[in-house]
Amino acid sequence: SDMITFGHLRIDNVKRDLAYVDMILRRDYSDRFPSQRTSDLPILDPRRSMGSIVKLLTPSETYTKEYNDWLETIPPMIRSLVFFVKHCYEPSWGSDWKSHFTVQVIDGREGDVVHVDWQRSSTQY
Repeated sequence: SDMITFGHLRIDNVKRDLAYVDMILRRDYSDRFPSQRTSDLPILDPRRSMGSIVKLLTPSETYTKEYNDWLETIPPMIRSLVFFVKHCYEPSWGSDWKSHFTVQVIDGREGDVVHVDWQRSSTQY
């Protein structure tokens, strides 16, 4: 049967993983279709729906082979982190969204639970 589990969003390396998310957010997606189309709204644009982001980051036979191949290189955890950033993003953050996503330092080492504005994150799986 279907089951939804609630838990904390975990991250392997905050600096590296947020840099990967930033690369995905900044990417030009106009190359995903075989025929040239107009450029899409940026991922963090409030007019862009979460559903459109899921579709954007899911392989499709309407996309070019190169774009689908690129999508396959994105680790599932990073894809989930992109969705989480989109979910939490506030337009007032502008391009400074990364400063709002942190982990605690425990005994001198970075933890692995994502915090948004210093609040522990919760998500559903």
